Amino acid sequence: MKKMFILLALALTFSVGKGQNNPVLTVNYSESLEQMISAGNYVYNSMESILSLPSNLNLIAPELIGKVVKYEAKLFNFNENLKTQKSIEKMDSAGYRPATISELLALGRYYKKEIPNNKAIVALGSFLVDKYGDNANPYIIKNRKNTEIKAICNNDYWAYTVYYLGVKKQ
Repeated sequence: MKKMFILLALALTFSVGKGQNNPVLTVNYSESLEQMISAGNYVYNSMESILSLPSNLNLIAPELIGKVVKYEAKLFNFNENLKTQKSIEKMDSAGYRPATISELLALGRYYKKEIPNNKAIVALGSFLVDKYGDNANPYIIKNRKNTEIKAICNNDYWAYTVYYLGVKKQ
């Protein structure tokens, strides 16, 4: 397992989990975002105030509420500094779309052990508004003690160290 993880970490684009080497995420849309965060045992000090803002209350598409949906996902790292649109285009050309906050939370909930330490994994498919009115994207980051869900201001420019969660287009 350790050898496999090292090989995966060296690849520019890598996957974790099961199902054709890609994780299959199960998202229960009958749960609120707070319930998803709790079920994944996330630390979320900075997200608590962001999720309570009125502009962030409708992050789940109405047609999905009450459903349980499975998605094939993939982690991408393009090893270069990119603008948001370019990152999305690269995922698109591979047959994936940017993940939403619900899908990101499912990754950390079910595949926590496979997530690389100290690497930000961003969901470009959800935009949050912070207390200053700025756009932000949710991300998770795991360290030795816990996994945190946070929001990062979207300045439309991403460092080469960022990982993106993509979901296979259906």
